[in-house]
Amino acid sequence: MRWITRPGWPGNLLAVAAGALTPLTLAPFDIWALALLSLALFYLGLRELSPRQALWRGWCYGFGL
Repeated sequence: MRWITRPGWPGNLLAVAAGALTPLTLAPFDIWALALLSLALFYLGLRELSPRQALWRGWCYGFGL
């Protein structure tokens, strides 16, 4: 699980996937537990990153939305 917190494409790919989970929490799917999972994955992915790397990771999360 250390690869989540390191900079690089695996963490960025996870951020895109976590962002893609967020629309499933809204109607008509209404799977609210995925919102918690999505935010938790995003938070874990931001730990130990520099501000510049965190900006890129946040952009990847937003792209997944």
